[in-house]
Amino acid sequence: MVFSTQTRLKFFYEAQKSPELLKSIRLEVQGKDPATELLLDLLQEEDYANIFPRFQSYLAQSPADGDWLGEVVSYLLKKEPSLLKTWLATSPETGLSESVLLQLFKHQSRLEILPKIRVGLIRKQSTVFLQQSLWLHLLRYQLPAQILTSSLDSFRSLKDPQHPFYQEPLNFLWITLGPEDILPLSEWEHDSKRVLELFISWVESALKWTSADLLISTFLPPLLPKHFVKGNLFQQYQSLNYELFQYFGNHSRISFLDTEQLLRVQGEKIALDRFRSVYALAPESFSFAWTLSRWSAEWIRQNSGQIRKCLVLDLDGTLWGGSLDEDQIRIGPEYPGNSYYHFQQSLKTLSRAGFLLAINSKNDRTQVLNAFQNTPEMPLKIEDFACIEADWQEKPEKMRTLQHKLGLSLDSFIFLENDPRERFLMRQCLPQVLTPELPIEEYKYIEFIYSIPELARFKLTEDDQHRTQSYLQETRRKELALSSETHESFLTSLGLIVSLELAENRDFERLAQLSKRVNQFHFTGHRLAGEYFLQQPQNPQVQFWSVEAKDHFGDYGCVGFLQTRKTEILRVEEFFLSCRILGRGVEKALLNWISKQTLGVPLWVFFQKTERNHQAFDFIQQLKTQPAGEAGFLEILEIPACPSWIQNPSIRSF
Repeated sequence: MVFSTQTRLKFFYEAQKSPELLKSIRLEVQGKDPATELLLDLLQEEDYANIFPRFQSYLAQSPADGDWLGEVVSYLLKKEPSLLKTWLATSPETGLSESVLLQLFKHQSRLEILPKIRVGLIRKQSTVFLQQSLWLHLLRYQLPAQILTSSLDSFRSLKDPQHPFYQEPLNFLWITLGPEDILPLSEWEHDSKRVLELFISWVESALKWTSADLLISTFLPPLLPKHFVKGNLFQQYQSLNYELFQYFGNHSRISFLDTEQLLRVQGEKIALDRFRSVYALAPESFSFAWTLSRWSAEWIRQNSGQIRKCLVLDLDGTLWGGSLDEDQIRIGPEYPGNSYYHFQQSLKTLSRAGFLLAINSKNDRTQVLNAFQNTPEMPLKIEDFACIEADWQEKPEKMRTLQHKLGLSLDSFIFLENDPRERFLMRQCLPQVLTPELPIEEYKYIEFIYSIPELARFKLTEDDQHRTQSYLQETRRKELALSSETHESFLTSLGLIVSLELAENRDFERLAQLSKRVNQFHFTGHRLAGEYFLQQPQNPQVQFWSVEAKDHFGDYGCVGFLQTRKTEILRVEEFFLSCRILGRGVEKALLNWISKQTLGVPLWVFFQKTERNHQAFDFIQQLKTQPAGEAGFLEILEIPACPSWIQNPSIRSF
């Protein structure tokens, strides 16, 4: 027997009136409805932390059965808001129903979380559900946000410097409008240029009057069957989207959210809610609003430096059909082998987009290597994988080995596994690793991976396209380190060459992307946009420096940035280095070189502690410094020596 939501809540309310009622109701529902029993247990629990795993387990088994959870959230907000925050960070997303979201947003002050970022949301229709779900997604990403929304037509005043969004600094701005919001259909259906001109002028004004990064939702065609829409309206929408992308596609501060693609993945029947379009003035269902806000939150997450970098794959039943134990791998032109073939092709595309691929499998390593070598029809080859862990250890243990070998944090990994028991174990042991629910049917794998926002890249850099090659080179460096007698002899044998050159226009986009991805060695934590680099060099005292490196194993590419300002003092105002080059002494060499170019001039560095720049903080602690005459600046009293193993510095004169 399964009770309705109304029945569950009726018992929940009644049981709160007295211990006697609670006892009698418990006897009445015992063995009949697990959800009601959970609710009653909540009323008797003294340590609320004990009941969270049971809620999580229930929701994992019955994801669509969570409408009653709103009242649970309301109850916990009054009793233990701090524990509720912990639960939110680890609970499955499927359990966060509309009722939960409403309660959380309504009582968010009780969570006592200070916003870290400010996000603007521009839309003509109701913003309520998008605002609430975006807020919750960001909260789960440890990015508590203040989300500002525009009134129905306030986007028309975006050209006004006094627009409310411009009065305080915004970090991010999400614009989700349609042509019909900008002008009535009768005014543009035969000539859409006016729509494009107005929209572009508003976006350019937002770029001018705020330093925020912008996410633009592509124009979504009418949510009606094509035979109900007259003329070439669908083509008009596609043309508008194409023109917008041509105009803003290369702008460093603008990304696009392909809403039509998301609609195709989710399906119009699920995405559209006619009732909500009437009573809430929003045409999309709660489910589709949840999807849109989740993708927007992932864009914000990536632009805040939190990026999933490595896709870890199981083999049997995931990467190919069949199993190695049975010496029967299914991959090829016929079903089901063709499903795995196309899935591997999609994974190869993700690899070209900058994702590392790795293997975590309970199989014999030799058998795994032979399978790749002896199955030439497989699109993926051994060289496509940055690391392979194949043995009989538990998969969470192998995941930690991957973390160590690749030098990544656990929250950089996504794990795809067809066995639900292995997925459960990974979530229990390593919740930082994203372990989504892979579909049972292998032919749905491709559609599934393209529905995961963490597997999106909103901006693709040259370094992204060579990421796997870079990590394979790093693996060979680590093998050399293990065979070297000392760490210094290892560094000497690398043949490390570092250059420090004035940055040019072609470098600015790479540097902007690097500033958003570097966390560990970042002196300020500032996320710099391409426009920042274009504006600052107008001051002759300010210089931008690009750091590049290479060694015997390959080219690291662009690995860092310094911004200096030379007056009677040489100030280092920005300084960050990629984790790929850390541990080589490059940071010492750079400070040594710039100090030698300005002998006798004091050297100041600007530093502010963030939650994630531990490596930079440790380096500062090693230096002999004292507070300088300006807030945030430290004067370096003893310049570090340039390590002997760094060869042939290339540096232009200051």
